[in-house]
Amino acid sequence: MGKPWAKIFLPCQTPQSPASWDWHALFQDLDMLTSQIGSSLKQIRKKTMPNYPIFARADHDYK
Repeated sequence: MGKPWAKIFLPCQTPQSPASWDWHALFQDLDMLTSQIGSSLKQIRKKTMPNYPIFARADHDYK
C-alpha cells in the first residue's frame, strides 16, 4: 500500500530543512496574527459586550 503520510514528513528529513523553514519569520507572523486577534477582541468587546469577562481577560493577555 505504501505510506501516504510519508510525503508530509519528507521536508523535515532533507538536509536543506533549516534553510527552507524560516522559523523567525514564522513566529513573527504568528505574533502579528495574535496581536491582530487581540485588537479584534478589543474592538468587539467595546462595541458589543463591555462587561463580558472572557473578552476583558483576552484584552489584557494580548495587549
